[in-house]
Amino acid sequence: MDQAVLPAAVAIVVGLALAVVAFAPFVALAYRRYRRLTWRYVLAWLGFLIYFMAIWAYTLLFFPDPDRLHCVRPQLRPFYSIGDVFNYPHSSVGQLLHNPVVDQLALNVALFIPLGVFVRLLWNGGLVASTLAGAGLSLFVETTQLTGVWGLYRCAYRVFDVDDIMTNTTGALLGALLALVLPRGWLTPAAQPPGVPAPVTLGRRLIAMVCDGLSVWLIGGVGAAAATMLTPWLGEADPARWATSAAFGAPFAIQTACVLISGRTLGDLATVLRWEPMRPAWLWRRLARLLGGIGGFQLLGLITGPWSLLWYLFALVAVLAAVVSRRSRGLPGLLGRQELADARE
Repeated sequence: MDQAVLPAAVAIVVGLALAVVAFAPFVALAYRRYRRLTWRYVLAWLGFLIYFMAIWAYTLLFFPDPDRLHCVRPQLRPFYSIGDVFNYPHSSVGQLLHNPVVDQLALNVALFIPLGVFVRLLWNGGLVASTLAGAGLSLFVETTQLTGVWGLYRCAYRVFDVDDIMTNTTGALLGALLALVLPRGWLTPAAQPPGVPAPVTLGRRLIAMVCDGLSVWLIGGVGAAAATMLTPWLGEADPARWATSAAFGAPFAIQTACVLISGRTLGDLATVLRWEPMRPAWLWRRLARLLGGIGGFQLLGLITGPWSLLWYLFALVAVLAAVVSRRSRGLPGLLGRQELADARE
């Protein structure tokens, strides 16, 4: 893959992976502070994660072989790049557009324009905050290059350039200026007073289901990895069997304990939802809530062969039931004879 494309691919893959890992905590914070989650807000944070990883990928990726390291000296003269422009053809607009120094300066500015936009729209920062954020991030990147990735290499293999800090900072300032055309609350919802309930919507219920599914996948992955590392210490000859058991057992045990103790799954807790009534016969209601939701989904995942299609059918029915049922209570509410409500009511 071309070295100009590979960093972008790495940024997208790693950014999406981080978004998956952080989705449930992100949802929990949003519903507690803003009482809702909008697509614009989600996509903006996803874009920020990918952008931040792109900064890392384009500035620090492609680590050299330490045995073939070529040390470079820092460039500490401000505006040195301006004079370097005249070392290449520059007598016309076309020549300037193909001038490598001009291209590098423009790229440094463009790379930090999104940072100024994100600082203003996601954190409601002003021009000063956006400029300082650009200067701070650029200084960190350049210092990482100057120190050979903080001592990982014996010397700097990429040039520390004060002009890069200046152009990056300019880009962040320009991004903040561009973001002035949008009101501050356009992207980030206004913070709400604590304890104020929010409507129970289909979108909120589906987000809770997504959080439940992701939590099962993530906890199962961590459990499988831990079991694989621990099996040599336990003297087991079949680590795959233990990993498979942990991949199912760890998330199932956590979700079951969560439902039996609180009456809510991890997804319900993230989206600040609860089920009513809790009594009488609260135990059977909670078991029905578990088996009609993420618990049944996990158990059907154990089935192999042609009957494994039940797993997909259950997922489809669960979504459809949430769409058509009253207040989006879905299968858990139908089986447990419960209604969904905001936990702050």
